[in-house]
Amino acid sequence: MFKRIGTAILGIPLILIIIWLGGLPLSASLLLLGMIATSEYTKMLNLPKFKVGIPIAFFGFCLFFSSIPFHIIFFVYFFIIAVYLLIVNFHSEEINTLAYSLIPIPYIFLPFWLLGAIRQQENGFIFLLIILVIPWITDTGAYFVGLSVGKNKLLPSVSPKKTIEGALGGLFLCILFLVSANYYLDILAFHEAFLFAFVGSILAQIGDLFESALKRKCNIKDSGDILPGHGGILDRFDSLLFIAPFGYIFFKYFI
Repeated sequence: MFKRIGTAILGIPLILIIIWLGGLPLSASLLLLGMIATSEYTKMLNLPKFKVGIPIAFFGFCLFFSSIPFHIIFFVYFFIIAVYLLIVNFHSEEINTLAYSLIPIPYIFLPFWLLGAIRQQENGFIFLLIILVIPWITDTGAYFVGLSVGKNKLLPSVSPKKTIEGALGGLFLCILFLVSANYYLDILAFHEAFLFAFVGSILAQIGDLFESALKRKCNIKDSGDILPGHGGILDRFDSLLFIAPFGYIFFKYFI
């Protein structure tokens, strides 16, 4: 617990400063996080680093410093990686390796890139803070409600401790928090704040379950140990990776 608190005390101010600065410091930080997360992913699934990690990291680097619209980049890079892996694994019968190897571009690098793109929008600093706080509020509500009244398991085969009551508690607290905070921020309409909190909280919990499923498949507790008390980058940002694409679309096109 002390390690967890210490990491948060040191990490939160640093994160806020980098988000406030935006631009190159934020892009470089998100790229670094993407590369570390990809390294954790390849190690966790025992994928060959030379065949998978290096090309993915290279294309991720290109993604961050390109001005081409993200959806074009997504499909082009996805195709290039697919062709590359098909060639180097031509004689391999491990189709699962190929499938898992394609995941990091849409799962890791694209969401991190979109967080930087959100920061560039008008009110991007506040939008990014909203996205960052949703997983924390959801986790807090889910933990305390689940601990108090949780009885019905949510998905025991993936995460035995999570309950339906906890998931609903996290959803409720997230909606309550964002709607209340927005009353003072006055940056979103009531229905926009409600909708974003509702969908964002659900996506946060799906993201958490997705990474839990990966870890259970690999029979490991944490994706890494770079963050004392928190595990790896994927452990800390798993929920955020699922919220980022929705946040980008929502803040760019619907408000």
